[in-house]
Amino acid sequence: ERLVTLVDVSAQKKVDTAKSEFVALATHQLRTPIAAIRWNMELLERTLRDTLTEKQERYTMKIDRNIVRMINLINDFLSVSKLDMGTFAAQLEDVDMTEYYDGILEEYNEKITQKGLTIHRTDNPPHLVTRFDSRLFHIAISNLMSNAVKYVGAGGSIWFSYELKG
Repeated sequence: ERLVTLVDVSAQKKVDTAKSEFVALATHQLRTPIAAIRWNMELLERTLRDTLTEKQERYTMKIDRNIVRMINLINDFLSVSKLDMGTFAAQLEDVDMTEYYDGILEEYNEKITQKGLTIHRTDNPPHLVTRFDSRLFHIAISNLMSNAVKYVGAGGSIWFSYELKG
């Protein structure tokens, strides 16, 4: 005796495809206002370059950093939807791991400082240059750091390292 069950997954595949296409469309539409914000921020910085106070300069740097984060986030969403649709092509590039990890830490620096977290860092070897898709790797590493910062208690420690083996 055998039992055979057949399941039609074509409807689910259509829903998944529609979701991926929506994410791709939405990310493309978000690029226009983000580009306008970035352009206006650059104009503002040029206009006020000689008159900015130190405090105002810190604010403009934070805005700039967050504009870049938004652009990267939009690109990440687009990459994920392309992965889902099977149209994603990795863009390999040479990356200095120390600088890459510095950039990740900078994204979370404000929250790390607010919570009084200690970062334990080991780059072994320092300034290792390796080849990978930095956008995809950013999704993974940024997610890990975000969770660490979120869930480690105030005054706690985070180990943020890489090591070359083999």
